[in-house]
Amino acid sequence: MSDPSADATPSAGDAPGSGGGPPAWHRISGWIDRTERFLGATFLALVLLLVLVQVLQRITVGSGWAWTGEIAKYGMVWSTFILAGHLLRRGLHLRLEVIDRWLGPRSERLVTRLTDALVALICIGLTWAGYGLVTAPFVGAAPASGLSLRIVYLISVVGLGLTALAATGQALFGRPGDDRRAKSGPAVEGAI
Repeated sequence: MSDPSADATPSAGDAPGSGGGPPAWHRISGWIDRTERFLGATFLALVLLLVLVQVLQRITVGSGWAWTGEIAKYGMVWSTFILAGHLLRRGLHLRLEVIDRWLGPRSERLVTRLTDALVALICIGLTWAGYGLVTAPFVGAAPASGLSLRIVYLISVVGLGLTALAATGQALFGRPGDDRRAKSGPAVEGAI
């Protein structure tokens, strides 16, 4: 059994660009990561505030503004898309380690880079499709708030684009914990 202190996954305090790659990539990746965290936290705070307003209105008045629930739902979706790149960069997405336990460190890095390249391609395709929604002439407005659906779609497209950028960087330069993972072995023996 491996030492838990030598866990292979990067912690939240690890620098997002501590893998390989040029210093400029480290700076850009770090800046994007901080921006994603700020925007994600802002959207989550918005959700919390709007849900609190809804609860207070229902307790005191008995009914609430319909737009607060609608914007809260959009805020949750926005935070999901914006934080996807941050989670990918930190290695915090769910991961099945079925194949990893039979691979050596070098093969595991190769599979991880191929996976990141596949994620990048999928996110690029989704970004392209989402851009089509943002620029479509028939886009309307949200029913309760009147918020333009272009804004709703645009934030999701930006999040997908940032995730594609993170996955592309990891496919090219490696993940932040790749060197540690090679030295320490799997985080938990027999992990699935």
